[in-house]
Amino acid sequence: ADPISELAAAGIEVHAFAAGAIAEQLGNLKLVNTIMLGAISDYLPFPAEILKTNIVEGFRAYKPKLADLNARAFDAGR
Repeated sequence: ADPISELAAAGIEVHAFAAGAIAEQLGNLKLVNTIMLGAISDYLPFPAEILKTNIVEGFRAYKPKLADLNARAFDAGR
């Protein structure tokens, strides 16, 4: 069973892409979540930049070395 095809057949708009491959290109598979947040950011009820800023600032506070990488991952998902 292919869940993406099933959703599309049910009339649900689906945007499938290889977030894992993008994360690999960026050098860290743990970036998949940030990439996916970038992908949905235009569908949220607030500007994408607000989400990106909060993600990046969160990393700056707790894991500063990962802040810029997560900013790139967010942009790569868009």
